[in-house]
Amino acid sequence: MKNRSRAGQKVKEARQREKDGDLKAAEKLYQSVLKINSDEHVVYDRLMIIYRRQKNSQKEINIIKLAINNFKTSYLEKQKAWIENNEIIAGLSKDLAISLGLMDKDGLPLNADPLLIKWEKRLTLLEQRMEKRKPGNRTTAAKSTGTTKHKTKSIIGPKGKTENQKKIKSRA
Repeated sequence: MKNRSRAGQKVKEARQREKDGDLKAAEKLYQSVLKINSDEHVVYDRLMIIYRRQKNSQKEINIIKLAINNFKTSYLEKQKAWIENNEIIAGLSKDLAISLGLMDKDGLPLNADPLLIKWEKRLTLLEQRMEKRKPGNRTTAAKSTGTTKHKTKSIIGPKGKTENQKKIKSRA
């Protein structure tokens, strides 16, 4: 209980540092909270926001992966502890949940937690962006040279030629 109140105090202090614009100090405080209690999903969310504001995609990806891993591990540990303490109810509940299609045969839920879905969606988006930024991609090369592609309207004229074709032919 003492660790939880200490973690809560550090989270409040980190939020204040974050509001004051001192992101480095806030980051250190949030990291220290995770050392005390790795189940604090709010801390993971705040760190993700800090890294996003700092435009540090790799750190954001790392914290999302850590959050997902810790969330899943914690969930399974809590589930196992509950099952051990409530064997009869757990057996009946599992059978019912499987018959309703809410659990797989191993007893894992088929519907993921909304927080987990949010993190996994963000991770996928970041990984796709990082992939696009890799050297050799066409989008990266176009950005680095400063060239941009512009779409041109293709309007078919009365003789079946596009307006662009007419302009090109008239210039020649």
